[in-house]
Amino acid sequence: YNEYKSYLSFMEKKDEYIQKISQQNALAPSDILLSEVEVERLADSLLDGTVFGIITELKDIQSIEFNKLSKDRKALVQTYQAKTKALEKQQREEYDRKIEEDTFLLKDEDALNKQHRLQMLKLLKDKEEKLHDFDMKIVQKCDDQARDQQQYLQYAGIPGFVISDVPLTIRKQIHILTLIDSLSE
Repeated sequence: YNEYKSYLSFMEKKDEYIQKISQQNALAPSDILLSEVEVERLADSLLDGTVFGIITELKDIQSIEFNKLSKDRKALVQTYQAKTKALEKQQREEYDRKIEEDTFLLKDEDALNKQHRLQMLKLLKDKEEKLHDFDMKIVQKCDDQARDQQQYLQYAGIPGFVISDVPLTIRKQIHILTLIDSLSE
């Protein structure tokens, strides 16, 4: 009797998931809609609750990595702000020293200003290159993390999850995660 009662509870939970998933799925764009089979497979994968825990863990990992990368990028920007201020100070001091020398002519001032502009442009170019390289590193880490998550969710048996960089597949996977997320609330 207890097994039968447990089975009924299990089936009621599955029916509830199917109903909720189907309702929300109907609101999605047609190119990412889940089929009835996919809805049922998704409901089956959620029944023991493990998937909710996995997704929470993946969100936490992603959040930690995002915060670390944001902090590292901010530190890089601050480093270049400090370098810019130091260069400006050095240039001001050099200019002031030249002014104190009575032999500082207008042509010398023009040459010094040109030299200072070139130094600043070089620093700004270096900053742009470093930020670009860092941003490319961020993109690569995000891509790697997305592939790891896809693989993990595929192993967890969630339908629709395969390692892919095809935009439509990724949109459908995001739709699936949104559906799961709405059921975990």
